[in-house]
Amino acid sequence: MKRRQQLWLTLAAAASAETITVRLGYFGEAQPFQVACARGWFDFSDVIVACLPQASGGFVVSKLDEGDLEVALLGSTPAAFAVARGVDIKNLYVAHEKGSSQGLLVRPGIQSPRDLAGRTFGTPFGSTAHYHMMYIQTLFPDVSFTLTGCNADCPDLYDAGTIDGAFVWGGVMESMKLRGTSMLAPAKLLSDWEKATFNTISVRDDFAADHSAVVERIAGVVARLDADYLDMKDPVP
Repeated sequence: MKRRQQLWLTLAAAASAETITVRLGYFGEAQPFQVACARGWFDFSDVIVACLPQASGGFVVSKLDEGDLEVALLGSTPAAFAVARGVDIKNLYVAHEKGSSQGLLVRPGIQSPRDLAGRTFGTPFGSTAHYHMMYIQTLFPDVSFTLTGCNADCPDLYDAGTIDGAFVWGGVMESMKLRGTSMLAPAKLLSDWEKATFNTISVRDDFAADHSAVVERIAGVVARLDADYLDMKDPVP
C-alpha cells in the first residue's frame, strides 16, 4: 500500500512539474480574448493561464522586465518605451487600434480645443492616452493646459475639481461618463490625424524561446476570438 501511495505521489509530482503557468496581464478595456480568460479557453492539459488585471502600461513594462508577467496586453506607447529601455520582449500580436474605447472626456462647456486653455486634465502617464494628450498640445501650441498623472483616481480628482477632464479608457472612462462628461477627442480622431495608437500582446523573450508552442497556442486562441468577433459570431471553445 505504501509503495502504491508513493507511486501516485511521484506521478503527481511529475505532472505538476510539467504544468506551465502563464501570467497574462490585461487592462480594463473590453477585448475578445477576455472571454478566453473567463471561460478557461487558454488552458490546456499542460498549461494554465492566469489572467491578471493591470493598472497601466508603465506598470506592465516593469512586471515584464522583472519576470512577474510572461505575457501582457501593452499599449503601443509603453511597448515602444520598453524597447527603448532594453526590456527583452517580443510583440507577437496587434490586438486592436485605438478607436472610441479611449478618449478625452471633459466638463460640460468645454466644446473645442481652445476651451482647454488654463485647465488641468488627467491621464495615466506613460500610456497611449498620455501620448495622445501630448499630441493635442503639439497640435495647439498656443493653447496652454496642465497635465497631471492619474488613473483609477481620475473620477475622484474630477469630483474634487482638481481636474477638468481625463484621457482614459475602460472602467475609468465609464465612471467619467457617469459624471456628465462629454467626449471631446476620441483616440480614433487623433489616429486619423496621423498619430495611431494600438494595443499589442507582448511576451518575454526568454519565455517565448523556452515555450514557443505555448505562445503559439495562446496567439491562436486570441486570433480565433478576434475573427469570431469581427464576423459577429458567438465564440466557441
